[in-house]
Amino acid sequence: MLNQTNPVADAINIVSGAYATPFVDALHEICGDESMQGICHAIAALGEEERTIEAVQLIRALMDIANIEYPEELILLEENESGGALFVKEFVADLNDILYSN
Repeated sequence: MLNQTNPVADAINIVSGAYATPFVDALHEICGDESMQGICHAIAALGEEERTIEAVQLIRALMDIANIEYPEELILLEENESGGALFVKEFVADLNDILYSN
């Protein structure tokens, strides 16, 4: 059996990975460890409650605060709820890896 990958899921994973570290680095400078953990938990909670639009809006607002250009790929995901939900899940996983792997 061939192992086929999902190109959309792969692209979302790449975008998430590319923006998670700068997101954490920039916000960590502004607010520190405890607040970063709270931010991660808030995004995760919204994702778990299937409030994808709110989770993506929170990520977008925080990127704006951190002076990170909001990627075009995420603008496209905002129009696709399943893609947005997958992005939120991947982004939370990446944030957890960054925050808790040290």
